[in-house]
Amino acid sequence: MKQIPLTKGQFAIVDDEDYERLMAMGKWKVSKLGYAEKCKWINEGGKKRCIMLRMHRIVMNCPDDKFVDHKFGNTLDNRKSHLRICTKQQNNMNCAARKNNTSGFKGVEVTGNKWKASIRFNRKRIALGVFLSALDAARAYNAAAINYFGEFANLNEIPV
Repeated sequence: MKQIPLTKGQFAIVDDEDYERLMAMGKWKVSKLGYAEKCKWINEGGKKRCIMLRMHRIVMNCPDDKFVDHKFGNTLDNRKSHLRICTKQQNNMNCAARKNNTSGFKGVEVTGNKWKASIRFNRKRIALGVFLSALDAARAYNAAAINYFGEFANLNEIPV
């Protein structure tokens, strides 16, 4: 494991066998979304244009019609054991709770004095029930996520 320096004092983690090739490509930066990327300038009809290259896609040699999922959510960890090629739907299954989430749990929202759990699958919202506690709703979401998403399920952390 080696680290590649990025902007903002951050580093990307890569496997030893990828380090030299990625370093030879020049300087890397951290994108607004938290990915390691760099600009590749190309000439197109006499005009220069920047194409952004993302480190995780290069490491995985990802085809244009596929996505690369960071298994554990760390967008700067680009070791092959922490990445997998997937579909857009599978990549969305492994996303974290949205920033505007008020319950603290993925798939859980407050309704009055109760908690409603739901999950999206194949573009449909599936209601999982209404619960007296956010923890119970989060448990229901986790069970459904395992069932629908399998290895791509991003589960809520539930305190013991």
